[in-house]
Amino acid sequence: MKRKNKKGFWRYIMLALMAFMCFIPIVQGGNLDSDSIKMQALEVIEYLKKETGKNFFFSNTAIDTKKEVSIVLKGATPEDILKSLSEQIAFDYEIREKIIVLTPAKKKIPVVNEKKEVKPQQEKKTITGSVVDEDGEGIMSATVTYRFNSVLQGTITQLDGSFELELPVSVNKLTIKFIGYESLEIILDERSDYHVELKPSQENLDEVVVTGFQNVDHREFT
Repeated sequence: MKRKNKKGFWRYIMLALMAFMCFIPIVQGGNLDSDSIKMQALEVIEYLKKETGKNFFFSNTAIDTKKEVSIVLKGATPEDILKSLSEQIAFDYEIREKIIVLTPAKKKIPVVNEKKEVKPQQEKKTITGSVVDEDGEGIMSATVTYRFNSVLQGTITQLDGSFELELPVSVNKLTIKFIGYESLEIILDERSDYHVELKPSQENLDEVVVTGFQNVDHREFT
């Protein structure tokens, strides 16, 4: 009787060992409850399809679904698994209402930060002044200009002939013009205020008055 019990005990042990040995490949080949398993990418996609209820849209020629990947399924959300899979077989994914679209990952072009040459800001100064005629009356709308880096810039005088102008400190010359008067260039110095008198142009003094009958020198009318 004791011999029969011993034989039954060892038979039970042998069956248990055989069952355990058969169980190991199952775990390694695709038990979805293990912490980390190796399986084909396509198997992971099939698993996600069941878990999410969504169909997968992809190209077998563009995405290597036969590649073996290592996936942690236990405690992971479907999106966690999808992200892990995408990193291992290089694809981008877009989750839509009823489908998940897989596309080959775009190659990331490294961004080269070009160091832009920072030009020092040009120091500026403000000057004021007035433009008058030979009688000391202010000239309105006379132009007060200067050139900087080949660009003409400036302002015009107000009703009383006054002006205010902000310009780079490196500018050392202003040009003042008004119709019927000789243009005038002034050299800037350490002063910040300039009083300028314009003289009538010689052409304006010698202009002729055109009538319907003949050309008459305007001086005949004085």
